[in-house]
Amino acid sequence: MREAGDRRAAPRFPVTLSARVRDAARSYRAAILDVSAGGLLMAMPDAFAAAPGTVLVIDAAILGTVRARVVTTSARGVHVQVDADAEAYSLALQRVSRIARSW
Repeated sequence: MREAGDRRAAPRFPVTLSARVRDAARSYRAAILDVSAGGLLMAMPDAFAAAPGTVLVIDAAILGTVRARVVTTSARGVHVQVDADAEAYSLALQRVSRIARSW
């Protein structure tokens, strides 16, 4: 069941992945909390501040390296949209989906 206000068309897969996130100025450690075909949710350190539209490069085990842009931030974390042309990300999501179904 989806949360109230959840407008995503693609299913989310809960994960806990360590990631390195880079914007134009800095690099941060982050935790990826869920992934979907359209994007992902990350818990970021307090020092991270990015406006919607900010382009990020995210490196994480299983997912590889993807470009994404900040959509919004919430109490849950930073919501980003992954570059639609990221074929490697799509393949990684297939692996995550298979793992999630086996739980």
